[in-house]
Order: sequence, then C-alpha cells, then structure tokens
Amino acid sequence: MIGIKNKVKLFAAVLVILFLVSAFFCGCTAKRNIVNTPTQESSSAVFIEETADEPVKEENKATTPGESISAPREEKAPPSVQEEKAEETEVIPEEIPTEQNGHRCTLSVRCDSLLNNMSLLSEGKREIVPADGIIFPETSVEFFEGESVFNVLVRELKKKKIHIEFVSTPMYNSSYIEGISNIYEFDCGDNSGWLYKVNGKSPGCGSSQYIIKDNDKIEWIYSVNFSSGA
Repeated sequence: MIGIKNKVKLFAAVLVILFLVSAFFCGCTAKRNIVNTPTQESSSAVFIEETADEPVKEENKATTPGESISAPREEKAPPSVQEEKAEETEVIPEEIPTEQNGHRCTLSVRCDSLLNNMSLLSEGKREIVPADGIIFPETSVEFFEGESVFNVLVRELKKKKIHIEFVSTPMYNSSYIEGISNIYEFDCGDNSGWLYKVNGKSPGCGSSQYIIKDNDKIEWIYSVNFSSGA
C-alpha cells in the first residue's frame, strides 16, 4: 500500500512539473508575438511611406524646369509654292530689248510668167507651180550693212524652208541662182530662168555683187525669155 501511494504522489508531482513547464513556455511565446507585432507594423508603416513618397517624386519630376515648363522651339513653316513662285518672279530681270539694225528692204519671189506657159513645162513641174504664181510674197525684211541681194534671198528663203539651189564661184565673188522651189532654169525653154530686179530695173550685175540700200525693192522673177526680161 505504501508503494502505491508513493507512486501516486510521484505521478502527481510529475504532472505539476509538466504543467508549470508548459505554462512557462506558453508565456514566453505570447511575449514574443507582442514584440514582433510593433516591428511588423513599423516596417509596414515604413513601406507605406515609401510608396506614398513615390508619387510626390513623380510630380516633382513632371514639373522639372526645361521639360514640362519650357515650350518647344517654334519653327517657321516652309514657304508655300505660291510664295516661291512670287519670289522667283521678283528675281527674274526684265527682258532687255535687242537693238534693231534699222536697215530694211522688201523682197518677193514669183513665177507668175509660167501661168501662161504651162504647156511648156513637164507634167511634174506643172504640179508645183503655185496657183497665183507667188512663191514668196512681197515682205519687208531686215538686212545688214554691206549685204548683197544674194545674201538676203538665201537667208529669207531658208527661214521659210523654201528650196533654193545656186552655184558660187569664190574666185570671182559670184553666185548664180539655178532653182527656187524646185523650179529651175530651162524648165520652160532654152531662154528661161531666174533673174532679179531692184526698184523695177535690172542692175546689170550679179545678185552677189549688188549691195542693198535702205528701202530697196527686190524682185526675183522667173522669166520664160531672158531677152525680153519677162
């Protein structure tokens, strides 16, 4: 009986000791939790403050001088096409008139004498004779000091793209007209060909030797008979 009582007392003592130890550890654990809570709150508060500061920094950055306050540099628009044309028009100088030579004469070329002698022409030649016999109508033309009748005739017909054929002999300073507008000497008989008159008269010299004067009237005529001048 005594042994059993001792065992009960020993068991009760062990239970008391276990209870006290358990209570001691439970109290320490609760204390640690209380200590850790302010630390977490403090760190949490610090975290919130840092995140709250970030928008402030962004606002300051947005209002940094030179970025948001300063306005972009103003650039001039390129000139329009009309303005460029206007400027070009202003730059172009006025056209300077060329000085006129001042020497003028009249020139005409005709073959109306063939109209009454068509039977003497070959069939191909009849087709190229103008209906009125006028190859180059009487026209006021310009000439230069010292030019001959021949010079003016060749230049003016070339301007109008009218055919002309001639023979020149430089040794004698002489030129002879063989054909104008594909109508040649001898096309209308042995005495037919081209001759010229100045102021209604035959000068008595070749066309390359007659020097033109102001207001001269020069006529080139196809003659069917040199002897008569018609």
